[in-house]
Amino acid sequence: MAILVSFIAVVLTAIYFEIVPGDGLVKMTIFLVVGFIYIVMKSKYNKIGIKDLEKRLGALKDGNLSSKSSKKKARKDLVLIQENIDVLRKNLMTNNFETQVVSSQITAVSQNIALSMESSLLANKELSSKADEMTTLNKESNDRINKAVDDVKDSSG
Repeated sequence: MAILVSFIAVVLTAIYFEIVPGDGLVKMTIFLVVGFIYIVMKSKYNKIGIKDLEKRLGALKDGNLSSKSSKKKARKDLVLIQENIDVLRKNLMTNNFETQVVSSQITAVSQNIALSMESSLLANKELSSKADEMTTLNKESNDRINKAVDDVKDSSG
């Protein structure tokens, strides 16, 4: 890229100082061609690192956290962006891991609560059964006491 910029600077300097022979139309044509070449080369240069960034960001968006940057191929002006993407990828991985841990803990607590509720339900059923049994025994005992009181009243009177 530096060579292209140098070439363009030389051509433009030559046109400016009228080193290039020809009339204004020839000089303008050369100027436009060189400008066009510069624009094409600059746009291709800009796309070199951008494609990799777009690919990595797309992978991260889709949940692929294994894509790593290729800093060897990265342009110097895009290295900071690559590093920031790596930091974001690392943070996402950490967040996903922590979320999985918390999810597992919540699942374990939910299972413990379900077991406790089931155990509590069984204990309540047993208590209810025992209470019904006690009610029946109390009623039978009350009936016997009432019968004994009636028998005592009948025999005394």
